[in-house]
Amino acid sequence: MSAFMTVSIERRRQLRDFARPIKLRFLSYRLLNQSLTHSSYAYEQRMNGEACEDNERLEFLGDAVLSLVVSRYLVREHPELSVGDCSKIKAEVVSSKALQMLAEEMEVEKYMLLGKSASHSTSKRHMGSILADALEGIIGAVYLATGLWNIGRFILRHFTPMIEEAVQSAGEKDFKSLLQERVQRSYKTIPAYRLQRQSGPEHDKVFETRVFIGQKEYAQGAGHSKKEAEQEAAQRTLEMLSSQA
Repeated sequence: MSAFMTVSIERRRQLRDFARPIKLRFLSYRLLNQSLTHSSYAYEQRMNGEACEDNERLEFLGDAVLSLVVSRYLVREHPELSVGDCSKIKAEVVSSKALQMLAEEMEVEKYMLLGKSASHSTSKRHMGSILADALEGIIGAVYLATGLWNIGRFILRHFTPMIEEAVQSAGEKDFKSLLQERVQRSYKTIPAYRLQRQSGPEHDKVFETRVFIGQKEYAQGAGHSKKEAEQEAAQRTLEMLSSQA
């Protein structure tokens, strides 16, 4: 007996409704249905004597395909990035948190097949993990059904904004971290940031922050947030320390 359950006409309609708005091209209702089948549902069906396979194997495959497509994009489109930066960006983009966010945007939960126990007792956090796994399962299913080119297009259509945001963040220097490393190495302490003053209307405040190393005052920075002011103060302090070296 096949391990796959029959996909009814009504379920096919649901799968079409799911695929259409996210521009998901697939050639196998069986595989797409399996990608949305949680282990709790498959277990209950098998206990009732019905053929059913969950999405765990597709999830395993989808994880590898997603990593490959994201890695290929970073290597091709961003030759300026180091291998370390590429690894960090990929890890961020393929994380459960990122996958959960996209799965929620795609309304994956609406089309999931969950067992009764999971439907009633699953916490919000656990549901997020289920949705992230399901999205990897969908990627695995579409890869098997239509090949790497088609699933690559689907992945980049939905993941590119997130990739580019992560690339931009990686390109921004974290002056606070750089300053802390230098101060710990040279002075065996850590820098402190003290807010000097804030001015301007509530919707457009300006913060001014100064760096202290021990009791000694160093540079001051300003910005429209405390974080921005601290980054500028750290950058200027690094410049001061370099000029003194």
